[in-house]
Amino acid sequence: MKKRASVVLTLSVVVFGVGVVAISLIYRRVKAPALFRQYILDPIPESVARIQADQPKTLGGYGYTFRFEIDRSDLAVILDSRPFERVHSMRYVDQVLDWDWSPSSGVMMSPYGPGSWPREPEWFADLETWTDVEAYALDQERGDGRATEVLIYDPDLGEAILLTFYAR
Repeated sequence: MKKRASVVLTLSVVVFGVGVVAISLIYRRVKAPALFRQYILDPIPESVARIQADQPKTLGGYGYTFRFEIDRSDLAVILDSRPFERVHSMRYVDQVLDWDWSPSSGVMMSPYGPGSWPREPEWFADLETWTDVEAYALDQERGDGRATEVLIYDPDLGEAILLTFYAR
């Protein structure tokens, strides 16, 4: 009898865990366009498709990462919507994103810090494989905090990743 109760309890925990993960994935998929409208641009440009979004853990603010398909003409709409500046170079290695405003001035951020949970989504982790990209960034005082956004565009894929972080 004890063994049966133990098996039932174990199965209940597993089923509950799988259910929570499934609901979380469905919620993220449904929520991604709404988050895009709230944090990137409303209305969503016509060519934007397959929006994926995630919210890395942050302290004292918020952060979101997005990946989406987009045509170059609509990319210009996003770039014109805020004071982005083209960055000199951009690298994402070992969960650290760094870019250079000029040959002598750079910035680093770790949206999914080493050892963080949850880990970066697969669709973000493959950013390390993007080689011939255009990158744009902004870093400015906003309200009572600091906003940092990075837009990375791979013209060969026709896809972009946008990170938006706000810290108080």
